[in-house]
Amino acid sequence: MVTEAMWTRFLPQMAMIREVLAEGRIGRPMVVEATHHQALPSDPGHRLRDPALGGGAMLDLGVYPVSFAVDVLGVPTSLVAAGTLSEQGVDEQMGLVLTHEGGAQSMIHFGMDLRSPNTASIIGETGRIDLDSTWYTPTTWRIRDRDGAVLEEFDSREELTGYGHEARAVEAMIASGVHEGGPMDPEETVAIMGVMDEARRQVGVRYPADGLAPTP
Repeated sequence: MVTEAMWTRFLPQMAMIREVLAEGRIGRPMVVEATHHQALPSDPGHRLRDPALGGGAMLDLGVYPVSFAVDVLGVPTSLVAAGTLSEQGVDEQMGLVLTHEGGAQSMIHFGMDLRSPNTASIIGETGRIDLDSTWYTPTTWRIRDRDGAVLEEFDSREELTGYGHEARAVEAMIASGVHEGGPMDPEETVAIMGVMDEARRQVGVRYPADGLAPTP
């Protein structure tokens, strides 16, 4: 069995949000907005600052909003990326605009030198879903109508961490004998890696391993 350890995909709030979307309660989702900013170590020798060790904001922070956008709107058909590089050549911050099937778009920003509220929204034709800080953890969220009035509120905060939900899901998959699909299908993981590769190509982030030939 192979599945990515993207623990946010396994949160109960994400399962509920998928149901809300499937029921059409905010109409067709057309826009996703999400940020992920953290004030991470500034030491030039730190792993996050070292290209040889996969440093930069993309792989540690950007993967979460990218995965969220793909979860909601599907794999993008195109993207535009802009970012700021450190003296070592890793991305300190980056913004992405992803275009998805049917003209839907996602706007994502992430960075490792500052803090932000780290909220997210899914905007549909007849309403929206707003996730409070910190959206990629068990948090509070609400469904609003097109005018912004709150229709329902939810509090998904709990003692069990996101890792616990992921562990339970993997246990259930092993017990059932179903080793593919679920909240984090391997094919989707590969597609998300492709999105991140294209984004860092546009911004100019290059790791030493990029030049290595495949191992026979």
